[in-house]
Amino acid sequence: MPVLYFYNFEDHGWGFSVLSMGEEISQFHYSYEMEEIALQIFLQERFPEEDVIELLYINPDSDDIRQKALTELNKTSELKNQIGKQLEHINFNAFSLFHLDELGILNLKSLLDAESVMNLDNAHIIVERFKALLNIEEMEWIRADRIE
Repeated sequence: MPVLYFYNFEDHGWGFSVLSMGEEISQFHYSYEMEEIALQIFLQERFPEEDVIELLYINPDSDDIRQKALTELNKTSELKNQIGKQLEHINFNAFSLFHLDELGILNLKSLLDAESVMNLDNAHIIVERFKALLNIEEMEWIRADRIE
């Protein structure tokens, strides 16, 4: 029997693994902190002598610095590459094991596409759309200490 292991750590990220015949055949993890971490790494590389946390959050001009750095980061392919790496482990056809029809699989592919993920106005909406496609809307926040 196939198993969908779905998790939703609402303020950190969400993801899933599909297991079939004792093997993981599809997996995905989305971190809401990915952009923030990429931004910190980007600034650390550009200003190795600076305290990145101070630049981004404490400095009186931090909002302006953050916005400019984010614009520069988005011009690079770094963030898109990170998202692409997360997406390359998804086997969309695995969802047919849960009776998701061809249209549902196409919708899932569209939802979990690098461009779609990059251009979300609200990163939290993607998990809600995923749950709706799989008809698991009742799945809510799961505490880390409850998943063992």
